[in-house]
This record gives sequence, C-alpha cells and structure tokens, in this order.
Amino acid sequence: MTLLQKTADTLISHGLADNYQDFSRRYCGLTENYFYRQAHHNRDFSTEGLLNCIVNIRKANKHYDRFSTIFETEIDELGKLESELSVELIKRLKLNDESRVIISACIAN
Repeated sequence: MTLLQKTADTLISHGLADNYQDFSRRYCGLTENYFYRQAHHNRDFSTEGLLNCIVNIRKANKHYDRFSTIFETEIDELGKLESELSVELIKRLKLNDESRVIISACIAN
C-alpha cells in the first residue's frame, strides 16, 4: 500500500474527506482525478501533492484544534499523518544531516 493510499483511506475513514475526489482536491490541491490517476499507475504522491497534503493537513489540524469539532483521536491521526508525510518529503529531497535537522524543525513548528 502506498503512502498516498494509506493517507486517503485514513482521512476518509475518519470522515475528514468525503471520498478520493474530495481528498485529491482538498488535501492534495490537485484535480479530483489525481488519486485515481496515481493509483492506476501504481504511483505514490507526486512531490507537489505530498507538499500540498502536508500543508493542508497542518491547516486542518490547527482549525480542528481551535474549534474542537472533531474527536481527539482524529486530531492525533492528523498529527501522525503529517509527521509521516513530512518524513517522506525529507527523504525524497535527499537532504544532508544539517539540512534535514533544519527542515524538520521548520516542519515541527
């Protein structure tokens, strides 16, 4: 299972995305067919989709924290997803140790 599939399924199962089209638009910031195209070709996130997803999960988590509109488990799940996606982004960028520490700190804030 790809990280894309895992992320989409987790968000959908917790009611944070309606379906794969909604996930593609709202979290990946791409066309509603993005998920299906990637899955059909057995590909994971594009770098653009990965970065958009991290940013949009962070925004959603801040929104939910502030308004307490979802259960704590969903907030925790969003945090775990954001962390996992951030690790993937850092690996994908092939950063050296110093750069990895700096980027990790920026993402953590």
